[in-house]
Amino acid sequence: HDTIWNVTSDIISEWTGQKLEGSSVYGIRVYEEGAILTPHVDRLPLISSAIINVDQDLDEDWPLEVVGHDGVARNVTMEPGDMVLYESHSILHGRPFALKGRYFANI
Repeated sequence: HDTIWNVTSDIISEWTGQKLEGSSVYGIRVYEEGAILTPHVDRLPLISSAIINVDQDLDEDWPLEVVGHDGVARNVTMEPGDMVLYESHSILHGRPFALKGRYFANI
């Protein structure tokens, strides 16, 4: 938890323009063939969040879908090492398409 926060906190603070306090690091989550992450918004105190792609073995991209404040859905494709920042308490986000491949691991 501390290592991940220490590496990412400056990047997230710069993106938000605020000094942040860490609240949650969930560890590596591994999604397998057929997985779907239902679109949702996060509960408070989560305001700004980051997803880091740790590893993947996919047959096709498994995009993160985010619905912006403008109501437009956008698909974000990640590769290992990529980090996506988003307003998790106000932006609808998920992976509503079934994972095609062996796994997708992220923090």
